[in-house]
Amino acid sequence: MLTVRDTIAKRRRFLYMADALAIVEEQQKWLAEAEEQEKENQRGYKNYLRNIADLFQETVEKLTPRLQKQSTFMREPFQVGLKLAATLRLLATGNSDQSLQYGFRVEASTICKLIPEVCKAIITVYKDKVLRCLKTEEEWKEVAARLSSRWNYHKCLGAVDGKHIAIMKPPNAGSYYYNYKGFHSIVLMAVADTNYKFIYVDVGAEGYASDGGT
Repeated sequence: MLTVRDTIAKRRRFLYMADALAIVEEQQKWLAEAEEQEKENQRGYKNYLRNIADLFQETVEKLTPRLQKQSTFMREPFQVGLKLAATLRLLATGNSDQSLQYGFRVEASTICKLIPEVCKAIITVYKDKVLRCLKTEEEWKEVAARLSSRWNYHKCLGAVDGKHIAIMKPPNAGSYYYNYKGFHSIVLMAVADTNYKFIYVDVGAEGYASDGGT
């Protein structure tokens, strides 16, 4: 015989599952709309996800073994495409988790856990092929030759620039991470070749440091 407590608990489980299924349907609808947008407006799709559809799908396939979770009795897992899209959108715009939750129908508390997971998977899958610094003299000479012929910069090994990545102030950090723009940050410094491809990246210098110091 069911008690009142059992009845309430059962009702809560039912409502939770109903809400979860509704959210999954909304997420699947978002992915379908994204695919439709790609067909109708490729430029807008690329601007939104900073990616073309074929490359996005290729990335999803490569990340799936590391990111796909198993279905359970209580809920369906988030699709890898949704995780990747939310991550790319955050990296491209710097939007907050609270802002992204409305676009992707995922709670902000969940998004903040998904982003590091997806970033780690991207690094693991692509680090040997993409995230590598040139090592041989011939590779650097090739970069210099392209910069010379295309941009008329002779004996140049790349274009250097930096960006302040906003962070929360670390404990007991004082002003080490407080930059001239008025917020706490770490510095991303990168070198790009003539095809706008990163050939060297350094992340983590304290925000107070100047370009020369970094």
